[in-house]
Parts: sequence; C-alpha cells; structure tokens
Amino acid sequence: MRAIHSVPLVGAVALITTLFGPPAQAEEFPPPDAVAVSAAKVARLQPGGVVEGSARVKCAPEWQAGDLSVQVDRSFTDYAQGITQPDVPCDDRWHRVRFTATTVSGTLDPGRVTISMQFVVTHVVFGDPAGAHDTTRGRLVRAAGR
Repeated sequence: MRAIHSVPLVGAVALITTLFGPPAQAEEFPPPDAVAVSAAKVARLQPGGVVEGSARVKCAPEWQAGDLSVQVDRSFTDYAQGITQPDVPCDDRWHRVRFTATTVSGTLDPGRVTISMQFVVTHVVFGDPAGAHDTTRGRLVRAAGR
C-alpha cells in the first residue's frame, strides 16, 4: 500500500499564495448601493379611485432607471396598482418622482394604507437588472376639492 502525502500539495498552495496573494473575493453583484427607493407616507385619492403619490428613488451612475411599480392597499381585496418609468438620472442622488395607481379591486377610502413599491434598474454595460423595494404604512387622504 502506498501512502499519499499531502505535504507537496500544501507547499505548492503556500507558494502560490505567497507569490500571487490570496484568491480574490468575488464582488457582490449587483452592489447593495446600486438602487434605492423610499415611499412617501401620504397618497391622495382622486375621483374614480385613482391614487396619486410620490416616492424618492436613486441609482448608481453605471445603471439606467427602469420601472417603478406601486401598490396601495387597505386589504387583500381593496387595492390600487400602477407603474411608471421615472425620467431620472442615475447619479447617486435622491430624486422625487410621482406615481399614479388605479383601483383594480374593491373600493379605496381615506384612511390607513400600505404603500409598496419596487424600483428596477439595468446595468448599462452588462444588462443585468437590480431592484429595490419599500413597504410603508401610510395614509390615503382625499384630494383637495373633492
């Protein structure tokens, strides 16, 4: 029987590590700061069940802004949804964007709501998508003059 000796292998790994350094850590992709979104806590209920509100979005320079999707709900059966394409630069700064959501199920009335949104961006070189989410408890108020 032959014994297998691992000393030469360990020595070779040590020599390679000394000459070239330890293996590089893979960078997280997409980076955690590539995209962010923050929902405003108040949305306005317009006639016909249309909800208008705002959010703040930001993205890193090597990304391109995509869709902002929104859901405003009082329950599982009473909610509005909308999608918009914010025309904002990706420059690591916060930008305020407005959204419109249409009631698709049930009836929305003023009061406490949950505002959920997702902002998606695309890497300008590689085409990879990244997204950020925000869910906040807020208020739905009647629009002025209604």
